[in-house]
Amino acid sequence: MGVYSVALFGSNYMAPMLSGFVRDGLGWKWAIWIACIFGAVCWFFLLFFMEETNYTRRLRVRKDDEGNIVAAITSRGEQKTDEKNPDIMLVVTSNELGNQAALIDEEITYPPPKNFWQKLSLTSGIRKENRLLDEFKAIALMAQFPGVLYAGFLYGSSLFWYSVLNGTEALVLSSEPYNFSSSMCGLAYLSPVIFCLVIYPFAGWSTDWVKIKIAKRHKGLSEAEDRFWVLPVYMILGPMALILWGVGAAKGVHWFGVVFGLGLMAGLCTIGCVSAVTYILDSYEHMSAPAITVAILIRNTMNFAMDYGITPFYTNVGVQNCFIASAFICFFCIGTFLVMIFTGRYWRNRTKTRYWKIVQEYRAKGLIS
Repeated sequence: MGVYSVALFGSNYMAPMLSGFVRDGLGWKWAIWIACIFGAVCWFFLLFFMEETNYTRRLRVRKDDEGNIVAAITSRGEQKTDEKNPDIMLVVTSNELGNQAALIDEEITYPPPKNFWQKLSLTSGIRKENRLLDEFKAIALMAQFPGVLYAGFLYGSSLFWYSVLNGTEALVLSSEPYNFSSSMCGLAYLSPVIFCLVIYPFAGWSTDWVKIKIAKRHKGLSEAEDRFWVLPVYMILGPMALILWGVGAAKGVHWFGVVFGLGLMAGLCTIGCVSAVTYILDSYEHMSAPAITVAILIRNTMNFAMDYGITPFYTNVGVQNCFIASAFICFFCIGTFLVMIFTGRYWRNRTKTRYWKIVQEYRAKGLIS
């Protein structure tokens, strides 16, 4: 997840770092042409080297003498139904099942692996039944869970500072007292790239470290919300970085100070990204794809809103007031993790029956394992 976050944010800051030099050397139109060329190269790369992962998943079940399903056999072992609530599957590992699980696996015959050219087939991933509507339905169904909605809000709260920085970077650095050229405005994005590379290991590993640390203190038990305890770093340093960038520019501090604030804020975005996505993976593992889609829809909506709003906000209130307000907004948005720390488990318990019914439905259709 750390690599995912640095690829997402680092690439977004690397592009403007190069585009400033393209604009000064070749003209602004070539910044667009180069993006088109790069997109075409990526398209061909994905065509030949991204394997098809779509296949029909067969749900193997165990039935009692009356024909009722009492267990589902998956790649994680056998999942038995809860005696109190037959709609809920309880995970039982293969080790607990012993030879019984091994005998089940021996009954299955798998097709031989495909070679490189067979993997390029345009029809190898086609299902016999059209499940497109079910895929869209899954997205709508996962939008009912508070944990998914909050993860989307946290993801959006982390990403839209990218829009704030992008929308104000040229306005701040090209004006007095800095008077940066287009190429130097682009070069200033080297700071965000460096900070993303420096912070992403913390963002990726710290959430796992925190969960393990808490589990050791609670007899091996850890909640999905425990990952959020890395967010105080973001909640404190984020507003400080925004003030250093905006208020520092208004007061005319040395360019190194404002560029440092620019980079620090950019790097901190990776922490929010990792925390949001790993929370979904912990809480809704079986339906993680549609759940993450919901989070991304929320994230992009918030990001587009900030894209349209940041320029008039900056213009109407001035750089200093704009970023003082932004610092408080950042503090509040990230600080909402405290609400989920104390209420997240409650909401997951309230909605678990609905969630497992969805899982059972989509397993029966062969859409998840």
